[in-house]
Amino acid sequence: DLIPCIAGTGYSEAVNVLTTGGKVITAIWDGTDFIADADFWDAEGELITHWTPVLLPLPEQCEKE
Repeated sequence: DLIPCIAGTGYSEAVNVLTTGGKVITAIWDGTDFIADADFWDAEGELITHWTPVLLPLPEQCEKE
């Protein structure tokens, strides 16, 4: 399901996508395309093969000794 926004469109929760080049990128789905930050352009020309929801809450960060 898409979350409605003020512009009259909708967006998904954040998901992790896997590309044909083996990159994993966090993105959102707008019903037509995946939208991601600038790192996504490192995958330009690659296709998205899989996606999975981001698991929240994230585990606590390990403390370094």
